[in-house]
Amino acid sequence: MKRFICLLGWLLIFFLLIFFGHGLAMDLDEDSSELPEDFKSSYSKLVESPNDIDEEDFTECSLFDRPFYLAGEVQFSSEFKGDYELDPAAKDDLLEIEPALKVELFYLLSEDTSIFLENEVQYKVEYYSEIGKTDNKWIFERTESWIFFDNIGESSGSLQVGRQNYEDERQWWWDEQLDSIRLHYDGVGLHSEIAVAQELAPSSTEEGRIEPKHKDIFRILSHTAWNLNDALRQDDALRLDLFGLYQNDHSSQPKVGDTVSPYEEDERDADLLWYGARVSGEVESGDRGEFEYWVDIAGLTGKEKLLAFEETDDGRRVVDEIISRDVSGWGFDTGITWHTGILNNMAMTLGYAWGSGDRNPEDEKNRSFRQTGFNEGDKRFQYYGELLNPDLSNLHIVTVSAGFPLGKSSFIDFIYHRYRQDYPALFLWESDLEAEPEGISKAIGEEWDIALTVEEWDDIEIESSVAIFTAGDAFGTLSGETAYRINFAINYLF
Repeated sequence: MKRFICLLGWLLIFFLLIFFGHGLAMDLDEDSSELPEDFKSSYSKLVESPNDIDEEDFTECSLFDRPFYLAGEVQFSSEFKGDYELDPAAKDDLLEIEPALKVELFYLLSEDTSIFLENEVQYKVEYYSEIGKTDNKWIFERTESWIFFDNIGESSGSLQVGRQNYEDERQWWWDEQLDSIRLHYDGVGLHSEIAVAQELAPSSTEEGRIEPKHKDIFRILSHTAWNLNDALRQDDALRLDLFGLYQNDHSSQPKVGDTVSPYEEDERDADLLWYGARVSGEVESGDRGEFEYWVDIAGLTGKEKLLAFEETDDGRRVVDEIISRDVSGWGFDTGITWHTGILNNMAMTLGYAWGSGDRNPEDEKNRSFRQTGFNEGDKRFQYYGELLNPDLSNLHIVTVSAGFPLGKSSFIDFIYHRYRQDYPALFLWESDLEAEPEGISKAIGEEWDIALTVEEWDDIEIESSVAIFTAGDAFGTLSGETAYRINFAINYLF
């Protein structure tokens, strides 16, 4: 009943946003004759329709006299991690090599109905491990498989059903594939969508099961975007995005003293709501180049249960303690990028992000913000560091970068990050680093990254990055120690 009421509420908000957005669009259409001839209208879809594919990337065939498109990708990637425990004496260096094959199928059943399938096969090889033990395995991953119905009832609405990709423009909210049903609406200068999602089957054979943190979790996702420069009659691009994500964990919850298998161990059950907005745009400044800016702000509220486990002699887990807490937090990310117009249009970026922390972890309210868990990062590099890559929780992050175009579609970026906790704590939320802070200082450390992207050819892409993290005083005796990461990938598209 709780999930049903929440869904009804979100559907009401969804249709209200469409109603007001559509009314605004109609007013703009009626007044369009008053606009200057050189006004740059953004009357176009804010988000690409699933039906919009680049036919040049596919091989076209025919099936039952309908277009049938086939594409694939062969990838070879490698990743070296060094001193992730921040202890030079620890044997934690690891080199992984991962060849992969991805196949995509797109079929137009009719002008308004399409089917898309995408699956991937990987072979993960631990080529070198400092401890001497390696593990090699084949992995099959189901990434996308959906059917799309466009122009339902000759309207601007559409329906998408199946495992589909969710990706916002900055990937700050989400970049994830989910089993779901999604409604889209595209109007003049308006895009809105709402979806219900729950994992129905394992996404990968690597685990062979739905991960406990995703099992039996019902989600509602929403996103609405407007082009505000149309409404404000201004030439510079200005966009407003509204986001929402509700999750209800209806998995079975053990009691104190219950025994569970290690594969079903879930340390956190939570019913949470994220809500927020983004304002972004571009300003042209003549000879001084062009400026891009963004402001993301998000709130988090809900309830969570934390479960502590003890391990038995036979390897099972016994629930030792359950703590219930309210959750409430805030986070934001803002920045500006200056495309200078010199040195092949070099770009310089200054960014700042903050996620609230919990001053008193012992009370019954957790005031730490955390992101949705579906966030990823820029397509060229991770927003918050290629190595540390933390979730924006109990953190202040300052980012400075300089990017240099090397050709038509190639870039090299030099990025610096500085990290400080909001309140000293004994952990970093979702960080890739294996060492944990000691809760004695806010100074987490700093990271230097170099990211290279080469896309000068139609069918070959190259990506590489080098990252070095230096620990701050928060790591106690490990302060000043370094960890490093080297990544290389080459993709062949066919």
